[in-house]
Amino acid sequence: MNNLGRNIALWVAVALFLVVLYNVFQPSSQQSDSSQIAYSSFLDEVKNNQVQAVTITGQDITGQTKDGKSFETYAPEDAALVSKLEDAGVSVTAKPIDGG
Repeated sequence: MNNLGRNIALWVAVALFLVVLYNVFQPSSQQSDSSQIAYSSFLDEVKNNQVQAVTITGQDITGQTKDGKSFETYAPEDAALVSKLEDAGVSVTAKPIDGG
């Protein structure tokens, strides 16, 4: 009976390890909640005062609209982008590109 208990404990530990390993390699749920939008649509939403906040990392832009929806877009080289965002009252956060 003692060996049976050890075997069961071992298989439970292996199963838990596999579940943890599976979850580690799954994409982040935060990323799947946001929708990919075109840059031109993003600019239209900025002009219409629909964007609440953005985070700019290199040329990747993530943000949130005033109705709580998350979005992602990719910005071409646009020197006036930050000015457009500030004029529209958008909260802007800038982050460096990860070196990883």
